[in-house]
Amino acid sequence: MRIALTAAIASSVAAAGCGGSTEATSSSSQGTGNSGSAGSGGSSSKAPKQLAVGDETTLKGLQGSMTVTVLKVEDPMKAPPPHGLLREVPRKGNRFVGVYVRLTNVGDELYKDSLLNGSRLLTDIKKAAQPTILLSGKCRSKFGTSTRVSPGGTKTGCLPFQVKKKAKVSAFALTLDSGYGPETGTWAVR
Repeated sequence: MRIALTAAIASSVAAAGCGGSTEATSSSSQGTGNSGSAGSGGSSSKAPKQLAVGDETTLKGLQGSMTVTVLKVEDPMKAPPPHGLLREVPRKGNRFVGVYVRLTNVGDELYKDSLLNGSRLLTDIKKAAQPTILLSGKCRSKFGTSTRVSPGGTKTGCLPFQVKKKAKVSAFALTLDSGYGPETGTWAVR
């Protein structure tokens, strides 16, 4: 009983502290940059790679590398249609934003990750964007919570966020391995 309770508390604390950082960023260059410090949890001395939506980059993870492309950012994104008794709407004062991503496993091991943990939307207002869980619609959270890509395989999906209505999204950042990978890619959103 004590072990189960400890595990449940540890899982809750870990989930509450993952993803969603929304500090504004002033960089919006389209090339890749490699100086400075890494994103959340990374131990490398490389700065986030600066890209634009549509650009492709290869990010190193703890167990291999993935080619990542941000295909589009849907802002605002319509709420999913009601599904039986399930009606998903953003919290009062928020809107949904969907980030469409394509991943290609260029490593030689199965890639498993909870991408939402290592995903952030950067905005002009601090703490204005948080990853969210959607059970239905075109931007279901399954892609962001349990992604598996075989070596040489490709997966495309959507990562859902809730963002304050007054906040302007400036960039999307992704660090593999639930935010603990050594490199972060940052795509400017216009």
